[in-house]
Amino acid sequence: MIALDSQRRELGRLVRQLAALPALLLAALLTVLVWELVHGDAGERIVSVVVGGALLAGIALAAFAVRQMRRLSLMYELALLEARERAEQLTEERRQVERRRAAQLATARVLAEAESLRGAREALLSAVAVELGFDAARVWTLEGGALQASGAWSADPSAPEPPGWRDERCHLDEGLAGRVHRSGQAAVDGPGTLEAPWEAALAFPVRVGKETAAVVELLARRAPPLAGLPETAQDIGLQLAAFVERRRSRRALADAERRRAAELERAVADRTRELLHLNRELEAFSYSVSHDLRAPVRALAGFAQALTEEYAERLDGSGLDYLARIRAASRRMSMLIDDLLQLSRVSRAELRRQRLDLTALVREVADEVQDREPGRRVEWRIQPGVEAHADARLLRVALVNLLENAMKFTRPAAEPRIAFEAREGPEGRTYLVRDNGAGFDMAYAGRLFQPFQRLHTPEEFEGTGVGLATLQRIVHRHGGRAWAEGQPGQGATFSFTLGEREGDR
Repeated sequence: MIALDSQRRELGRLVRQLAALPALLLAALLTVLVWELVHGDAGERIVSVVVGGALLAGIALAAFAVRQMRRLSLMYELALLEARERAEQLTEERRQVERRRAAQLATARVLAEAESLRGAREALLSAVAVELGFDAARVWTLEGGALQASGAWSADPSAPEPPGWRDERCHLDEGLAGRVHRSGQAAVDGPGTLEAPWEAALAFPVRVGKETAAVVELLARRAPPLAGLPETAQDIGLQLAAFVERRRSRRALADAERRRAAELERAVADRTRELLHLNRELEAFSYSVSHDLRAPVRALAGFAQALTEEYAERLDGSGLDYLARIRAASRRMSMLIDDLLQLSRVSRAELRRQRLDLTALVREVADEVQDREPGRRVEWRIQPGVEAHADARLLRVALVNLLENAMKFTRPAAEPRIAFEAREGPEGRTYLVRDNGAGFDMAYAGRLFQPFQRLHTPEEFEGTGVGLATLQRIVHRHGGRAWAEGQPGQGATFSFTLGEREGDR
């Protein structure tokens, strides 16, 4: 704009200079004519007339040039005026964009820290009003079929306000707020339409869904530039509406999650009660059946033994073989009944944790297991100084099952070795029983701890398939878990935890 003003001044100076040229030429012509009339002869007069005609033509041409320059100057002035107006328009548009961005950013900052619109109402009104150039603000909400003002804010609380301004009430067809509530569009009121001391007002709706939830009204004691403000205010209303919708959606989602969690908890509690009831019934049934089966099995084994001893000479080889099979089956049945009774007792017994010298307990159980097979030489490796916080009676049962299994499955080994140790791991302390016996295929590891599931035939290794199930039941009652690793022909490692916490040992 400075360069354009400089060019305009230079053009004006040139036009003034050209405007003076016809007057100079005319003065020169008159001077020549007067001289010739007074002092010249006839020939000189003719020359003077010719020169005068040329000068008159020059004067006419100069006058034409001056008119054209003046028109050009006028066109230039108009172009300059349009450029200035356009620059001012662009400046105003930029100012409106910056004001809109500042108001939206201020609103976004308040909403980012807000839990609800009601809790952040004063901060929102302050931020929006200040950025848009207003002195006060209030919120209109629908109550009882009319609009009720609330949550008013003022930049200068000591400044005079109309009586009742902060808690005013109006009908839906009254005032700026009613107009905005009906139309759903932002609107402004200028000087002459408002009660003193207000000179300008801007109101915009907060629409949630298809309804206007609230109307925000901004007021100024001195009217700010209102151009572009309705559009800016409408955008801020959309920001507030989006926040309300997000909060409602989040609250609805949280309520749904709470309902689902409550339903799940009820279902889990019902299922847990049902399972506990079934387990108690199953344990009672298992104990009753096992206990009641003992007498018939003993009788069967006793009569088979009596037949073998008293009537052996009357039976042929097949009869004696049948009796031997009956006695063997009776022994296996008796072992199974004992294991079932033990499993039932493990499930029903009260858990009493105490500090244990686990190394001593393992050595004691190892001696008992070794004494049952005195002819075998087994290398025992028991880690010293291992302590645990567990039920001594139940843990002894678990160790008996583990060490009996290790003793049984190391029979094929040329130099059988059985080891016990403890390690610290991500689940706390882990206890391990390791052997170099028959091992197993890891593809079937999931079956090891299931009752009556065996990976070897009775001809290979005796057993009922209940021992590891008993171990797992004991470990679970302690809050731990049990697992196994192995390879066929290279031994197996059984590991378990006892749900111990820091400071238990």
